[in-house]
Amino acid sequence: MTKTIKLPVQTFEPALIPNRDKIHKLMFQFDVDENAEGQKVFTLVAYPAYKKGKTWEAGKRILLTPHKDGEIIELPLPLTLGNLELPRKDIEKWLKSKDNLILKFTPYLYPKNQHAAYTVSDGTTTADANPIPPGNPT
Repeated sequence: MTKTIKLPVQTFEPALIPNRDKIHKLMFQFDVDENAEGQKVFTLVAYPAYKKGKTWEAGKRILLTPHKDGEIIELPLPLTLGNLELPRKDIEKWLKSKDNLILKFTPYLYPKNQHAAYTVSDGTTTADANPIPPGNPT
């Protein structure tokens, strides 16, 4: 029997991002909670990232929500749940779009190093939220 982790398809509203015109990228982290049956539930939270000179600032945490269809994707274990990012070049169109835009985040296995990653779509355009490479120690 193959061991897996179940990750929900989720949605995100760019209208929730403060100062959308100043954002440089969106970063995502996994949030772990328990459901009513005591099972672990892994969802995403977003942090807008702004750059001031050479300094990065993370904005306030924005929760993603389960997609209305309740779809769950199973990924094989072992698997790393690391930070993910969407660079500005990938989200520019979405940041400028109408306020009622909803993005769909669908999990997939990032093949280079067994990370959970997400395909992000507005229904016509897609981008990938991929693992952030580890930074240099400070």
